[in-house]
Amino acid sequence: MDTLDFDSALLLVTTALACYSIGVIWTMELDVFRSWRLLKDKAELDRVRGEHWRKLPYFVFAPIAIVLICNIILLWQHPENTPMVLIWVALAFHLLVDVLSGFMWGLWQAKLTFEHHGPDSPLLARLINTHWIRILLVTLNGLALLAAAIISFS
Repeated sequence: MDTLDFDSALLLVTTALACYSIGVIWTMELDVFRSWRLLKDKAELDRVRGEHWRKLPYFVFAPIAIVLICNIILLWQHPENTPMVLIWVALAFHLLVDVLSGFMWGLWQAKLTFEHHGPDSPLLARLINTHWIRILLVTLNGLALLAAAIISFS
């Protein structure tokens, strides 16, 4: 049985975590944010959102950080036949999501904490209405890495 070298393992782990991120972002879109609108009042929204924020470092931020670090390392450490354009495209999508999250979606989520509108918040509506952009970018990141892995291992 052949052993997996570091470069191949790195590409596989990065791709797997990027695919995990796709699942997380779609869950946020289809379940989490939309269900916040169904809550009865601000107190209940604050309680649910607080629990959501408590879990983010483990289930969202850590995998995202690991994918970013691995994607950067892939620029130098990758299987020989890996199409570098796909690694660069994946990294570009990842960085764009990070920047837009910092200046838009993440900021809006943080501001929801201090808002007094509850589930009827215009800020929550804006988050839901624009979140598809984030979903698209995270999905494209994962697909670029998946395409790189498929080409590298074929």
